[in-house]
Amino acid sequence: MATKNVPAAPKRPLTGYFFFLADNRSEVQKKFPDKKGADVVKIVAQNFRNLTEKEKQKYDDMAAKDKARYEKEVANYKAKYGELPKKSRKSSGRSKSADKKETKRTKRTKSKSKSKSKPKDQKKTTKSRSRSKSRSQSKSKERGSKAQGSAEGKGSKTKGRPKKVEKKESK
Repeated sequence: MATKNVPAAPKRPLTGYFFFLADNRSEVQKKFPDKKGADVVKIVAQNFRNLTEKEKQKYDDMAAKDKARYEKEVANYKAKYGELPKKSRKSSGRSKSADKKETKRTKRTKSKSKSKSKPKDQKKTTKSRSRSKSRSQSKSKERGSKAQGSAEGKGSKTKGRPKKVEKKESK
């Protein structure tokens, strides 16, 4: 984010891999014309991993020179303009109009979720009512079975299931 008086900060240094990528991408594209973008980079990355230390040294030396260049430019920048500007995490390369669209979308989804939340709550209450009715009906059945003296209804609080004690007796 350069202002009118302050130029942009120096470009960060490249690693050895990026120098290797710059040298070998076009060759891989010629060998594999059917491959596109990410597939080409995957092949180049595999080739870089397969390099010996001696072969990698060439690219590491290039990276060291680029790092020295960067440090020199940073020192000059700091001497003239002070500290390097901090990068904000918000800048993702999207336009302001994309951010506006996003906020409109979030507002729409929030308003939809508010309108949807009421029927869900109403559905929950109707479910709980039906559950409470079934429980009360099962309790009245238990009471009736107690009066009749059936084995299932005697002191059982569960819905029509026999007591655990009865299971032990059956063994």
